[in-house]
Amino acid sequence: MNQLKANYEKVALAITVVVLMLCFYLGYSCGQKAEAFVNLNSSSPAGKSPGDILKENVNRALNTFTEPNSLPTVYDPTVPEREFYMLQSIPRFGKAGVNKPIDLIEKGSTQIHEGIDNSYWFENDLKEELKYDNALELDPDQDGFSIAEEHAAGTNPKDATSYPDLLAKVKAEKVLVINIELKVTALGGDRISLNLKAPGVQHEVESLNFNQRSPNRARFGTKLGKFKARYEYLAKDQAKGPNGINQPRYKIKDHLLNEEHYLFRRSSLKLEDLEVVLYLDALGKGADTGLTLQKGSMFALPFGGAEKKYKVKSLKKKGTEGKVYIAELEGPDGKTREIEVLGS
Repeated sequence: MNQLKANYEKVALAITVVVLMLCFYLGYSCGQKAEAFVNLNSSSPAGKSPGDILKENVNRALNTFTEPNSLPTVYDPTVPEREFYMLQSIPRFGKAGVNKPIDLIEKGSTQIHEGIDNSYWFENDLKEELKYDNALELDPDQDGFSIAEEHAAGTNPKDATSYPDLLAKVKAEKVLVINIELKVTALGGDRISLNLKAPGVQHEVESLNFNQRSPNRARFGTKLGKFKARYEYLAKDQAKGPNGINQPRYKIKDHLLNEEHYLFRRSSLKLEDLEVVLYLDALGKGADTGLTLQKGSMFALPFGGAEKKYKVKSLKKKGTEGKVYIAELEGPDGKTREIEVLGS
């Protein structure tokens, strides 16, 4: 069947030749009737027999079909501006609820799949996908983006290297919650010591003056990691403390998260240090490509790329109760996307 479809024009031509030869044979026996039948050109040179004229017509037809660029063109009477080759079929499609076949080439014809012009399917080599009810959800190039998504973005749905902004395919697996505690001890004058409590972190308590950072030295056998020189002592003033009495207040800056906190003497500040685990649900990548980031961290897409243009803009708890967090991601164009994720 496929062979027949592939050689449709040749088969049609062969049938035409056989029919003409049969007519010639029958017409020749009828004399002038046959000559009138095959002499399609009334101005043909005199002296040519009906057989000669038939031979010329057949040769002309054969030459035409062996030279595709010279195929005679005609016009669709329903769409005069559209030109197509003789013996070329016009693709039409049936759709539930539509009473007549839909011309897939005609501009403005009923869309087979709402929101996408029929011509799009031919221009992007999607004739096979067109046939399915869920065609808009298909992903022929397996890059993780559907035909509908690639159409909206103007990318090529048949090219795995052409795809929309990957930020839309970033997922959050979980939020890691690390409970930390900061406590200030006054040492006289403006000097203080800052004590940090965090899982696995032990450090030497240091005397700090304005614009100095802590902690700087870990105790033997431990590492400071992301906490090293993270907190800076900025200023001191007077304010009402938890007991309602005016007392010294110390301003501390968290350089990792770019946040500022106020601590009172003999009181501690409990904070949640949050990290989000992201993965890319596209380009054949999955949860095994997880990337752990904090607020303010920059990252590349795909993960591991050289240009880190994407950012974890914020990471915070949703509401005051529960363990649901919101990770806000920002792309290089300034557009943001929020993802809800459970905390550990």
